[in-house]
Amino acid sequence: MHIRGYRAVAAAIAILLVATAGWAWVDEWKSGIQWPEPPVVDPGPPGAAPSDAVVLFDGTDLSRFENGEKWEIKDGYAIARESGIPEEQIRAATYA
Repeated sequence: MHIRGYRAVAAAIAILLVATAGWAWVDEWKSGIQWPEPPVVDPGPPGAAPSDAVVLFDGTDLSRFENGEKWEIKDGYAIARESGIPEEQIRAATYA
């Protein structure tokens, strides 16, 4: 490589060093929105629901569903006797 080539490489390296050093002084951009910290959720013991979960069916009871009496609970499963339970019919109180 000729001396011109070395100078060009040295100049390019110097420019890159100066450009990257300039980024070190740039502040992080922030939107100004102060988001609240989310609540800490206890995950619970293995196999159990988290502390903030709404348990609709625990394997023993369909009282949180309308027309739950049309289902049979067997070995922790809900088996339809007559017809299914549409999602729209889940009681609003479940989410209260």
